[in-house]
Parts: sequence; structure tokens; C-alpha cells
Amino acid sequence: MNTAYFVVESGAFYQTDYQMKMISANDIPGILKIKGKGVNGRSRYEYDIQGKHSLEFMTKKEPVTYDMIIGIITDLLDTIEEMRDYLLSPNQLLMDPRSIFFGNGRYSFCYYPPNDKGIAEGFHELTEFFVREADYQDRSGIYIAYALHKMTLGENYQIRQVIEEILRNQEEEWQDQEEEPEKDADPEETDEDWNVEEYVYGETEDSSQDDSMYDDWGLEDKPFAETVKEKLQGWKRVKELLFGKKKLLKDLR
Repeated sequence: MNTAYFVVESGAFYQTDYQMKMISANDIPGILKIKGKGVNGRSRYEYDIQGKHSLEFMTKKEPVTYDMIIGIITDLLDTIEEMRDYLLSPNQLLMDPRSIFFGNGRYSFCYYPPNDKGIAEGFHELTEFFVREADYQDRSGIYIAYALHKMTLGENYQIRQVIEEILRNQEEEWQDQEEEPEKDADPEETDEDWNVEEYVYGETEDSSQDDSMYDDWGLEDKPFAETVKEKLQGWKRVKELLFGKKKLLKDLR
């Protein structure tokens, strides 16, 4: 009557191992409380989500924003760090938007022992969700969604390295901006003046590369690569928008 649960079932026979005992006996920040049991030869896992809303539910009301992405990835890093002390593997975290919940000012995740997808594959699919559901009016949001997706295309990438590199590059850009003297805007400057070289994280993208790399986004019916480039309008504009978000990142430290 007073509790809501998110339920995940598995065809495997249920076994109580150290993972379930560890989560049941401890309050681990970022990990939802869980109950497991066997039903008719299957496994059933129930997560306490009282007072929380799933990411999928939230994005039905509003698109994915820059603040939302930053909140998810920083809370994910904090959760992974906490899990180390309890000998829990990040590969058992579910990255499906239906299994990520927000409440009490932070995002929480489901620890699913039978998970065989792994966090690298799951997080890459989450970045696809970011790109599909991003607010195209939020240029900094579409930029970071695009950057995350691009950096997770590799088969054996390190999720912590990807997230920390993006956050570090943003902070360095903000610091550089603070050190630069302010310049008056040129009244004769046009949009064409902003078409500087597009900034990307990681390796420099070959300009001759076609748009086939976006096929796994499930957006074949939409020229999404062109949309992203149009929305970004070069790194210089996006950078200015990111500078305006510097207070948020400092608060997240």
C-alpha cells in the first residue's frame, strides 16, 4: 500500500549470492534497495522506487537536457565509486531509461545480478537515448549527447575515462574563458563568421567520413548527422553556452 516497486524478471533459476546479501545489508548510495526471489523456476527482482520517477517517464514530459545528462553521468560515477567498497561489479547496473530513477535530488540505478549486457554496451545504448530525446533548442545538451555517443562507439572503451574526459574538457574551457579578456561583439559579424572548425572529443573526425556511423541510432529515416551539425554551428557557439553552465559543474564537485 505504501511502497512502489520496479520489477525485473529473469528466466534463470534464482540464487541468493553475496551480491544480494551485500545490497540487502547496506545502504549503498545510488543503488536502489532490492528484493529477490524465485517464482516458478524463474528469478524475480523487486526494486523500491517509492517517491522516484524513471528517466523514461521524465522524458515523456520534457526532452533530455544538458542538466539531466550531467546529473546522470556524475551520479553514475559516484555510484560506481561506492560499489567498489562492497565488491560489486558495475557490469550488473542496468542502463535502460526505464531502470534509472530520479528522486531526492539524485539519480539511482538498479543492480541486476543476471545482467549479461555489461555497462559498456548498456551505457552506449543510453547515449543513443540521449541523442534521440535531446532538446534541439538546448545546444549544449545536444552537443554533450553527441560527444558521449561518439566516444562510446569503440568496443572496449572505459566508461569512467569517457565521462571524466568530457567533464574535464568542459572545466578547462571555462577556466580558459575566465582568463581571456572580454571582447566587444562585432556588430558586422554574421553567422558565417561562426563556422569555425567543429570541436570533438577524442580523435579528430575524418571529414570524409559518411553518416553510416549513425545507423545504430535507429534514425535512418532522418538525416540526423546533418541535424547535429546544423544545431551545433561549430564549437565556438557551443563553448559559450557551456561557459554559462559552469556554476552547475562546480556545484557537482
